[in-house]
Amino acid sequence: MLRAESLACERGGRLLFKSLAFTLVPGTLLRVAGPNGAGKTSLLRILCALARPAAGQLLWSGEDAHGLGEEYTRQLLYLGHLSCLALVLGMTVASGGCASREQQSAAEAAAKEVASQ
Repeated sequence: MLRAESLACERGGRLLFKSLAFTLVPGTLLRVAGPNGAGKTSLLRILCALARPAAGQLLWSGEDAHGLGEEYTRQLLYLGHLSCLALVLGMTVASGGCASREQQSAAEAAAKEVASQ
């Protein structure tokens, strides 16, 4: 289970979001949407332990996700932008950031699930 408690993010002296809290149980998809500059990518980077929040905690099974290292990150699939999603779905793109075939298969299944909603 992934739990965000009172997350806040600041970039360049600007507060992007604060007091963000949610819980995701296994098998749950999280779709992040909003206007440019709202902090979507920053949030995803925090959730993937690529960046630390300005405030709050990210917990994985009750433990600080940032302190778990690879034990946490190897259980994630992060599709940062449309170019990566296109790569997973077999479209031609100039760049992508998806790693293994297993992750690509999981992403394809997740993308189909999201598309069906």
